[in-house]
Amino acid sequence: MGPLRKGRPFSSEVKYRDTNNGANMDLAASRTYAAERQLEQWDLEADDVLQAKLLLASDYIAERYQLKAELSASEQAKLDVAQFKIAYDFLVNGDPASREERITTKEKSELSGLGKEEKEFADVEYDPYPGVTRLLAPLCVSTSPASVSFGKLVR
Repeated sequence: MGPLRKGRPFSSEVKYRDTNNGANMDLAASRTYAAERQLEQWDLEADDVLQAKLLLASDYIAERYQLKAELSASEQAKLDVAQFKIAYDFLVNGDPASREERITTKEKSELSGLGKEEKEFADVEYDPYPGVTRLLAPLCVSTSPASVSFGKLVR
């Protein structure tokens, strides 16, 4: 399984902050990051609005990703970028839970002479931030059991 935590969809109604999750980009750094990328909408907002979006992004990361306890400086920089990307999306597009999609896979097949068969598979978990998930994957605690493989390397 990937780094996403299974469970209920994220809601921007969350009223807590896990201060140990490491996602703590400050307002000045976020403004610099946005200015370097010409994201003018970020710069037009009031400080309290931006701080709230950064806090929501931090909560989202804490709820959806199981991060390692200790991060190097370069890993922290990746986490800060992820936090900003989510905060910016909250600012521009609102709560991702309101646009959550349920994806159900259906398959129809016809067996030779036996009729049609239809299979329906369970919903696939929606990830509104696949780029962030890829960015944070190396920072997450592994949730899959360790495996051992045997084989012969042939050159």
